[in-house]
Formats: sequence, structure tokens, C-alpha cells
Amino acid sequence: MSRLSPELLRIVRLAELLQNVADSEHIACMVIDGFLVHHEPQLIEISGAVEQGDLSVLAQAAHRLKGSVSAVSAAGASTARAAAMELAALHGDLNAVRSELAAPAPRVATLEALRAWRAECAP
Repeated sequence: MSRLSPELLRIVRLAELLQNVADSEHIACMVIDGFLVHHEPQLIEISGAVEQGDLSVLAQAAHRLKGSVSAVSAAGASTARAAAMELAALHGDLNAVRSELAAPAPRVATLEALRAWRAECAP
């Protein structure tokens, strides 16, 4: 399936993603492409909502990010962080959202794995 390291395969559960799309690498690549295009604007929207103190927009944006991360079958840490941001927004805790945004390690690893696997896909 992939020549990626076991660590990257663990971070992004590619077997699960493929299973979710009927083992179609073409569809999996489309899902990954969509995520790679939309995740940064989603994070920018979340950051902007934090700066504005707009909890409604923040909760909606965090919810969309959680769905995006789940769609690419990212490991639990990335999904949990997006869920934590959504929950914090719903509870009005901007500081908790700021803390989640400040700790990028799972997000960076997820992006590295997705980009590496995407590079292996047919165009």
C-alpha cells in the first residue's frame, strides 16, 4: 500500500482511509487533496475567531476542522485536539483554544504523513 514509515502510517491511518473509500486510491487522494486545501483556511478562521472573541464562529470552524481531520482518518491526537477546540468554544474558553492552537506537533506530523502519501498517489 505505502512505502511510508510505520510511524507516519500510525499517525494517519491510511488503511482506514482506504477502507472508508472502498479501497480507491483515487478517491483517497481526492479526500486528502481536499483536506490539504482547506485545513489552513480553517485554522486561519479559528485564529481570527479567537482574536475577535467570536465564540459562535469559533465553534463552527472547530467543528468543520474536526470533520476534516476525521475524513482523512488522522490519528486520535489530531481529532481530539479539534474536538477540544470545539468544546472549549462552546464553553466560552478562549484560553483553552489558544493552548490547542499553540501546540502544533500532531498537526505537523499529520500534514507530513498526508503529503508524503499523496506524493505516492497517481496524479
